[in-house]
Amino acid sequence: MTVVVRPATLADLETVVSRRIEFLGAAREPGFRPSDDFVERTRLFVVAERDAGRLHTWIAENGSEFVGIVSMLLWSRPPQPEDIRTTEAYIINMYVPPAHQRQGIGSRLLGRCLNSAEQFGIRKFLLHSTDDGRDLYTSTGFAPKMNWLELPVSR
Repeated sequence: MTVVVRPATLADLETVVSRRIEFLGAAREPGFRPSDDFVERTRLFVVAERDAGRLHTWIAENGSEFVGIVSMLLWSRPPQPEDIRTTEAYIINMYVPPAHQRQGIGSRLLGRCLNSAEQFGIRKFLLHSTDDGRDLYTSTGFAPKMNWLELPVSR
């Protein structure tokens, strides 16, 4: 297998959206079915964030066959006394279809994100992990942190 990891282009919009939906289906309960409105809002989000330069996506292919994807959102943060860089990266939607897992594709996709640190001035990478992905991330040096609180806003 000759896997190529490449940046997503405008022509890949539907692939980025459909693979996010596929990722959510794999990560959530069986039978996950997003509404048409959810899919359209996902599409609008991808376009807006990409156009603003905050969303970067890489696609892994074996020839013309899709074998994986990862996206990264760049967040602007104030400088810290210990690190004046002002960008943090939130890695999202790392997905390798089951038939292609355990072949190093996830490692290559994650590597593309991590190797972009200097290009984008990133001081820190963050992510939420599924149970299946945790070993990959911890073996790369990611460590659990419990220093923030969350308050969902009701509708």
